[in-house]
Amino acid sequence: MTSKTDQFRAIFLAALMVLSVFAGTVALTGSAAAVDSTGDATVSPDTIDANSTQQHTLDVTFSNYTADGESDTLSASAPDGVTVESVNLSASADGQSLNITSAGNGTWEIEDPGDINASEISITGDVTVTAPSVESDTSGEFEFTFEDSAGSTATAAAPVTIRANGSNETVDNETVDNETVDNETVDNETAENETVDNETVDNETTENGSAVSGENVSTEQTGDSSDVVSATHYDTDPDRGTQNAVVEVAFSGAVGNASEFQLYADGRPIETNVSSTSDGRVVLSTSELHTGEVELNVPGSGNVSVDVASVTVADGTNANVYQGETVAVTAETTDTSVEVEGDESNYAFSGSTGTNSRVFLFNTTNREIDQYNFTIGDNGSATIDVRDLGFNMSVDDQNVTTSDTIEGTVTANAGNRPVTVTLLDSDNEEVAQIPGRLNGQGEFNFEFNLSGVDTGSYTVEARDNQSGVTDTSSTINVAETGEGTADFSKNIYTEARGDVVEMNITMSNTDTATATIGSDDVGFLANVTVEDGNDDGVVTLQFNTWAARGASNDASDVFSVEGDEDSIVSSNIEIGVNSLLDAGDYDIEVRSGSDGDQPSQNVATLVLEERETRSLNTWTAPEGTTFEDTSDVYDAARNSNLTQTNSPAYGDLVVHSVNASGLEGTLGAQGSDNVNAALFESSEVNFTVMQTAAETNREAFQLRLNESNTNVIADGQNGTYFIAYNPSEVQAYVDENGNGVYDENDTVASDRFDADESLTANFTVSGDSELADSQQSVESDYQLAQAEYEVDEPVNVTASANQTIQGTTSVAPGTELQIRVRSSGDTSPSFLKTATTYVSQNGTFSAPFDFSQQSANDTFTVTVSGGPSTAETLEAEGNVVAGGQNQTGTGNQTGTGNQTDTGNQTGTGNQTETTVTETTTAGGTTTAATTTAGGQTTTAAEGTGTGGGETGTGTPGFGIAVAVVALLAAALLAVRRD
Repeated sequence: MTSKTDQFRAIFLAALMVLSVFAGTVALTGSAAAVDSTGDATVSPDTIDANSTQQHTLDVTFSNYTADGESDTLSASAPDGVTVESVNLSASADGQSLNITSAGNGTWEIEDPGDINASEISITGDVTVTAPSVESDTSGEFEFTFEDSAGSTATAAAPVTIRANGSNETVDNETVDNETVDNETVDNETAENETVDNETVDNETTENGSAVSGENVSTEQTGDSSDVVSATHYDTDPDRGTQNAVVEVAFSGAVGNASEFQLYADGRPIETNVSSTSDGRVVLSTSELHTGEVELNVPGSGNVSVDVASVTVADGTNANVYQGETVAVTAETTDTSVEVEGDESNYAFSGSTGTNSRVFLFNTTNREIDQYNFTIGDNGSATIDVRDLGFNMSVDDQNVTTSDTIEGTVTANAGNRPVTVTLLDSDNEEVAQIPGRLNGQGEFNFEFNLSGVDTGSYTVEARDNQSGVTDTSSTINVAETGEGTADFSKNIYTEARGDVVEMNITMSNTDTATATIGSDDVGFLANVTVEDGNDDGVVTLQFNTWAARGASNDASDVFSVEGDEDSIVSSNIEIGVNSLLDAGDYDIEVRSGSDGDQPSQNVATLVLEERETRSLNTWTAPEGTTFEDTSDVYDAARNSNLTQTNSPAYGDLVVHSVNASGLEGTLGAQGSDNVNAALFESSEVNFTVMQTAAETNREAFQLRLNESNTNVIADGQNGTYFIAYNPSEVQAYVDENGNGVYDENDTVASDRFDADESLTANFTVSGDSELADSQQSVESDYQLAQAEYEVDEPVNVTASANQTIQGTTSVAPGTELQIRVRSSGDTSPSFLKTATTYVSQNGTFSAPFDFSQQSANDTFTVTVSGGPSTAETLEAEGNVVAGGQNQTGTGNQTGTGNQTDTGNQTGTGNQTETTVTETTTAGGTTTAATTTAGGQTTTAAEGTGTGGGETGTGTPGFGIAVAVVALLAAALLAVRRD
């Protein structure tokens, strides 16, 4: 069911994957790329009121950043005269947070982990500053300098304006002070520092300091010459059970026209009452807490944006908050200090409620899931727990017509919350909107009527009003009401008799389609209706040609679909067959809907070919390797943990690969990769492993293989089946009655079965089966080998670093081995060195050791262990000889990177050797541990006690050529067909 084009594409992609490992290795050894000389920086808001303390948000990015494992430096400075009260910064690259630590004097050190791939580094955070007094608006810059560890420097600057209180502004670039503006006279009126913010007063006269024509004026000044510092909408007493919502407006100075303020929520006027006024602070009461876009019109200042806090805490209270909500922390007095600390997130911030305000706002949108503790003033405290709202939205159908509706559900981890669901067109413009509220179960169902809506692409956005958290659907295609269409993705489908045919049916403007296979002319006719349950416009129909034989009417065993969301609506066989479908061409038709009698909209051809039994090969893998599916098998082959051989070690895993077409149906390989039971219960096929030649006067024995001790993995699409077992764990018997199945009359012959035995594996398709006219058999001969290790003895090394101990073995490549070197004889001080390595593809193993602390004529014992349980531990004697007599070679061993098999066997990095040296003194035993990795040696502090070794990890010495060979070998596991 896979074309050669797909085969070559898969091999090509796999090759790219292997080559990219080596390319990545080379890249990591180079120097880091330098950051660009100029970065980007913003500070929000970009104005600072004179004689005030404000919090600002920083966002700084530098491009062309590459991690190299060395820390970088960030320095920052504020505009002249501006005092920095507190700073809280975080850094990230490639979606990974980086540790950033203050080094004092406006400098931070940013830890570079060296294991990320990024082209940009981002520094964000909050800064609280106090601006000086200025007579007029003054420009300045926050400046940032990033020093890359590679030696380059980049800078970024964010402009800000320090705004003077009561500064003169202009109207149409003219000063309003007994001046003529647009041929009109400001009648003996002085603007007294009143701002009209570049508005044109056309043919109108300003009088008493207000605009007569209704023009919008500055959003920063009131009629009483006071700046609007903040406007906050919150609930003053959320624990009461009924809302007591207010809007607090803080000004830089006194204000006297509070009764004229008008509040708006989403453009609707909201009735308010003046609750209280004081020097520079106005409190307006409302009937409820309004979410969405809230604005306040202040006469003489225009519309001012109002911050909305959905949760309020005060001294002695705590609350649960969903990530994204804004929290109002209230104090008893204005300009009260507020300290914030996270329990586990290391977040810390120092701020205040601000000028003439009793409210501090804490936005949780970018805060981690954590508990945050507030210190309010000198003694007050409050706590919030930030939780994940789990806000999600789903739509029922992504392909609809103009006569349908778009239906869906909004869900969250909390109920009774206001939400807004909006239908957006391809330009992200609002088409329709539905306000709603989550029920007690945290759900809200919505429905958009598409009558009058244009065809095209749409999305649905759901918004939690209180937190501002949103979720957007995938694209929804709206088509004109009319007949749907269905088609096949290919014109010709080719499979072997007995296999499962996969046909992709594509649909447009419909969720159902009906396919017809065969005709009266070929003596077979079947109908099947499928439904596209996931709205991707495609259903993969599976036609089991083996199950079609003998089926009549009900075709539930004949047809299936790939995937859990798509489904079979109905199926039947009008004209059936009693045997396996003949080879030949079969017409297939498809139309939209569920009526098979409707005219077909598209046609294709199914070509059934004669099946073949092609080959049987033998492979080996380390003992303990497990295969759950085909990806495990192919991964092991790519990693050289599954290699072809004719002499596997007794105790390692033996894997046979059978290549045969037409078995997918009888083995049920389309439904599961694991077909243990199907193989051993089948009367159509038979698999045996027998003694190649029996001893004199004896009958050949065979291995008692069954579904409990043998693992069978099917790659049915490629006609390849992998049969894996451990010969050392399988019983041998003589089949006395020749029925091929072990029974009570058979003789157990396990005492005759051990290493060095020659065996023959046989896979047969019975000639009595419908799958073959005559018996088809393929065989593979192999001879088991003793699991053992060898080294040249004596093992001689010199008294220096990087001494390699190496040997050969019969066990499977990829096997993990432990090598231990312990001092022997009268060697003093005594020592112990250990290392872990892996068997290479050519059956060798090696590990580097550091003998620089030893002396000539020291002796030691080398122990090699690990591998299959049938392998005996090897011990060999060794000597430290004078320089130049090292018979085992020196130097570092080069690996291909991490080696992983499906038995969770992983080699990581260079081999690490640990040495423990013991010196006997009158006071006891002194132990020093020396670890060598990559040629560098570190020695632990000495102490009194007994020595103990540590085992490092390593990778086998594979080069790129070996890796490519292994990849090609993996490709040969599956012989693809047209």
